[in-house]
Amino acid sequence: MGKFIILGTKVKVYIIMKKPLLVIFYFLLTAHSFSQWSWQNPKPQGNHLISVHFPSANTGYATGSKGTIVSTKDGGATWSVLSLNISNQLNSVFFTDTLTGFIAGNAGLLLKTENGGNDWTSISTGTLQRLNSIFFVDSNTGYVAGDTGVVLKTSNAGITWTVQPSGTLQNLMSLSFKDESHGFIAGYNGTILKTDNGGITWSVVPTGTTNDLFSLNFPDTSTGYAVGSDGVILKTVSGGASWWVLSTSPMDYLSCVQFINHDTGYIASYMGGLIQTKDGGVTWNTVSGWSYTSYVYAFDFPVTSIGFAVGTVGDIEKSSDGGNTWTVLSTGNTESLMSVFFPSDSVGVAVGLSGTILRTGNYGSNWNSITSGTTNDLLSVCFTDPSTGFIAGMGGTILKTTDRGNHWIRLTTGSSKDLASVFFVNANVGYVSGEVVLKTMNGGSTWTKLSPGNSVWYNSVFFTSVDTGFLTGDYGSILMTVNGGSTWTQVSSGLAVALYSIYFPSESTGYAAGHEGTILKTDNGGLSWISLNSGTNNKLTSIYFTDILTGYAVGIDYSVPGFILKTIDGGLTWGQLSCYSYEFLSSVFFTDENTGYAAGRFGTILKTVDGGGIVKVKEKEALKPTFKLYPNPSNIKVFITSETNLHEKPLIKIFTLEGKEIIIKQVWENNKVELDISELASGIYIIKIQTNEIIEVNKLIIN
Repeated sequence: MGKFIILGTKVKVYIIMKKPLLVIFYFLLTAHSFSQWSWQNPKPQGNHLISVHFPSANTGYATGSKGTIVSTKDGGATWSVLSLNISNQLNSVFFTDTLTGFIAGNAGLLLKTENGGNDWTSISTGTLQRLNSIFFVDSNTGYVAGDTGVVLKTSNAGITWTVQPSGTLQNLMSLSFKDESHGFIAGYNGTILKTDNGGITWSVVPTGTTNDLFSLNFPDTSTGYAVGSDGVILKTVSGGASWWVLSTSPMDYLSCVQFINHDTGYIASYMGGLIQTKDGGVTWNTVSGWSYTSYVYAFDFPVTSIGFAVGTVGDIEKSSDGGNTWTVLSTGNTESLMSVFFPSDSVGVAVGLSGTILRTGNYGSNWNSITSGTTNDLLSVCFTDPSTGFIAGMGGTILKTTDRGNHWIRLTTGSSKDLASVFFVNANVGYVSGEVVLKTMNGGSTWTKLSPGNSVWYNSVFFTSVDTGFLTGDYGSILMTVNGGSTWTQVSSGLAVALYSIYFPSESTGYAAGHEGTILKTDNGGLSWISLNSGTNNKLTSIYFTDILTGYAVGIDYSVPGFILKTIDGGLTWGQLSCYSYEFLSSVFFTDENTGYAAGRFGTILKTVDGGGIVKVKEKEALKPTFKLYPNPSNIKVFITSETNLHEKPLIKIFTLEGKEIIIKQVWENNKVELDISELASGIYIIKIQTNEIIEVNKLIIN
């Protein structure tokens, strides 16, 4: 047995060679131990749920995108999110009792728990194919089916798994066994496989269709149903020996079928519908008590009267009358959010599409919908103090609150131009930007139009003082004013891509983020900007810094949604954080150095209380620092030395954490410089050492 470390957590490794076909590796993953960002909205979480299984009426589990696992022990009244250090999509869950269960997922992932989900063992399956379905006949015998005809079997409760020849390369989507010997698998291109000897051999059964089949269910040993694309419904009454097309549902892409007795069954659609039969599939009717309109991936009836359904955006629903009526168990607004702002530690406001305003008064634990009085998309929110805030949006919408965001009134601007950003310097002076740039000097009572000079869409506005401010927009536009917006000067960004966000942690230090992973930085109050290497080509929609060194950027990654970057060295290097959200993120905001929030698509609000957690960086050769700083901590003087013969004198600056420049020096003799720090107060400072080719940033502690 060996031990090693993954992201600071101990992981035990066992290697077992019980059978020659597979080498099985076990990785012990502890739930909750990797959670750096937690779900605040929707609840219990907002990732898509793809599979659900209840081994009893009260105990159930659901799995889905980005490694999502949720569980309930009280019949769905409350749910827990089990956070593991995995991002694989989890396609199928099956429990043999309330404590022992298995999960199959993308990239050949197979997990097992023996304590109700508190700990999970990751078992190597010998394949990287997507695993779509898992089914256990009893506590020992189970099967897994996946893409390209992959079929695995265990006879010892998942300790070892053997590959079974399926005879097909079709993607296999759903498993169902009548007993230990007789089973079926449904898959793409109308495929149904049958075994009568526990999977030793599989034969193809004619189905009369080429539609993809996604789900398979046998209410008894003779009768079975399969459903799939284009609304196809198949039935057998011969124990699966032959099948015929029973009917075609008006719903497209049927995702799940389950019968609660011989005659009564339900079929769900990826498009959100639910139909019911009470006569063995002769007739099907829409369930009148079903109101969910988005994708439904799966449902499960642990007993005849109780059923649970799961789908997109973390939706969970329950029926207590055999499927006739359904109650939504998941909570929270799921309109996409564009901006989040906290005027105090406990009070926060998020705004989004269709006039959505969400407010929390308890540190993000609960978010309540607030009436906005508009259906226009709201794109930006800003507060001047804990009571007074402003919102800007489409159609010239500007809203104001004076009671901590509980009520909002619409302000008159005389313009119907779309607005993307709002920023207030103080309670009276504020700016909005978008198709037009407006300014108020009286808290929003009246607005005047400014003339930046360029006819572009201005995505973001930010002011470092009453007079000095910036606009960023399309085509790499950065405009600067030093007279409160009376005149604007174009500042070169060196780029032609859209810039979506700008933020200054100090008057001299600022950052801008935009398209194609663009991050720009200024150290001279915005007079000039340099391009930083973000390590990504993704669209970055929002940037925020808690001090001049520590910052965050969020955005859109179509391959890995839930994209958050962090830097701790002033943007010189960026690493990706693990947030386990599947949704695109539009806005990021921190109330202190550790507590932050990210908001995005489908109502996503995430919270961190540890600075976002551990940064994941791409492997690269470690770079030896050019400069050595010592002693550190110190209280009288520090020395900076280098083993490298420099061709120029480095520029050395010391800043406060707020970004105020307090020492600047450019002296270098015999590869060394001495700095007198005896006049500086105790605390933490930032020291920056720069040449034409090198920039190094360190923290200096004075005691």
